[in-house]
Amino acid sequence: MSTKYLAIFFFFLAYPAYVWSQIPDNIRKKMAEIDEYISSVNKNNSLHQSITEGVIVYGKGIIKKRGGFEYYDYYSKNPYRLYKVYYAESTSKYIRENYYYKNNTLVYAERIESKNEKDTVVLKIYLNEGKIIYQSDSVNGNAQTLVDKGKYYLKDFYKTMNPNHHYSKIDRLNDEEDVEKFLLSLGRRLFRDFDLWRISDLPAFEEYDMAKKIADSLEVTGSFYKADLDNNGFTDLVVTGLQPYYRCYVIMNFGDNYKITGLSEKLASNWVVPEISKFNNENVLNIYYTPVEKQDSIIKKVLVYKFGDFIEYNPYPEKYRIEKIEFETSMCFGTCPVFKISIDSNMHATYNAIKFNFIRRNAWRGKEWKGKYTGRIKEKDYNKIIELLNYLDFPNLEDHYAVNWTDDQGCKLIITYNNGQVKKISDYGLIGTFGLNLLYDLLFELRYNQEWKKDLTK
Repeated sequence: MSTKYLAIFFFFLAYPAYVWSQIPDNIRKKMAEIDEYISSVNKNNSLHQSITEGVIVYGKGIIKKRGGFEYYDYYSKNPYRLYKVYYAESTSKYIRENYYYKNNTLVYAERIESKNEKDTVVLKIYLNEGKIIYQSDSVNGNAQTLVDKGKYYLKDFYKTMNPNHHYSKIDRLNDEEDVEKFLLSLGRRLFRDFDLWRISDLPAFEEYDMAKKIADSLEVTGSFYKADLDNNGFTDLVVTGLQPYYRCYVIMNFGDNYKITGLSEKLASNWVVPEISKFNNENVLNIYYTPVEKQDSIIKKVLVYKFGDFIEYNPYPEKYRIEKIEFETSMCFGTCPVFKISIDSNMHATYNAIKFNFIRRNAWRGKEWKGKYTGRIKEKDYNKIIELLNYLDFPNLEDHYAVNWTDDQGCKLIITYNNGQVKKISDYGLIGTFGLNLLYDLLFELRYNQEWKKDLTK
């Protein structure tokens, strides 16, 4: 690991200390939980350790003195996650500091000074969601210094482990208040009525009972989580909450812009429990849910961000020779677009606009395309569809998918491949799988992002 630093300057702010007898019961309980967590980290023999040593120059005037420091990281590799930092320096004093992290957030820090071979804890702080909930009464320490150092060490750890990491707004989100302000800045209309909720704190409705049990077993205890889910160097954000019903959103971070994905909307379920993990050295998002039509079953899916959205993870994609793609949609109780699109291996395509194919995107009325059109699909769009189909391993998907409600739109997909083999998929509701949902989006979009010419032949 790289040398950390020789000197860091911090702002000094004063926090009032609690008198132990006046600490509220809920604070005592949280502190006890943190103490238990610290004990588990100290006993964890599977953590990796890195050591950095350096020189400190101190003293005033022309007479300079030299001391040194030692810096230890305790972390897991898969995924990379910092659990503890131990820092020691020897100058005019011998000082040690311990920092503990849970879910990428500082939860405890302490400063210890040694004099005459006697150790004294001059300051210790407990934090919840990035905010100090308790600090010891101390003259020799400063709580904000420990907080600032703790944040710096966390940032430096991820920068060292992933040199391609770009520090962004999401990295600076420390508590629910920060996250809710950030969400409103992305879309006030979308998140105006959204409130962060931990799954364990969801209302006492029967449909949430299983979600709470799963979240508890997986230690999914927060209302938001941060990780680089597409390995582009920018930290992404996963949030859970009520709006007024349960919702789970993922905010993908591309540096200068964000993409919001609602996982709840892609599932016929009352809830989804998200869990961030690694698989084959790739960041993945595990989701657990119970289908509305099968309340006695629990489904787990491993999702990866590819082709511009979340789809089911496939570690070993096949490569099929796709000869033809045929796609058609049915009507719904409303103005769902009814159309047929056919594409051959030379990228030649036909588009039959039957009903409600409005020229303006996302419109529900107005001028429509009507009749048959021909065109040639752009190479990059065609290749994306082919690569996605191969990644989905389409021949091994189900033949039929259906939601358990009525008046929705359906579709039929026919893939001809490998010298005339045919795979047919019908999907009532268009949410058979995450991968199919993305494929449908790409096929729907072809009506707008291609050049079509009216077919005047009879």
